[in-house]
Amino acid sequence: MVDPAAGPDQGSDLGRGLESDGEFAADAGALDVLFVRQESWAPAGETTVVRLLGLLPMDWICVPDDVGTDQVRLRIEYAMKPGTDHGCGGTGAARDAVAELLADGALRGWSAEEV
Repeated sequence: MVDPAAGPDQGSDLGRGLESDGEFAADAGALDVLFVRQESWAPAGETTVVRLLGLLPMDWICVPDDVGTDQVRLRIEYAMKPGTDHGCGGTGAARDAVAELLADGALRGWSAEEV
């Protein structure tokens, strides 16, 4: 249980993972993915980025680097703090998640490639 008198985020692992108490996480890195609109009838990038972020696990750190009408560049950051399961699980898990995203009907007409 978190002591409310201890202040915000005390006793919680929320927001940790990339670095904690001066200790760098093991297996830290990022996967950059470029999503490209292949079909003119597909929703524009501004709508697609919202769908992408909504489909990825909410505890992952996902940063849209560049959003245009026909493309979205997304950075999926991952880190594994030793002894925990925080982070997205590394490059393989991030690649698998991107492949699953493209199977979702909300992303029909879009493709992805690692950059």
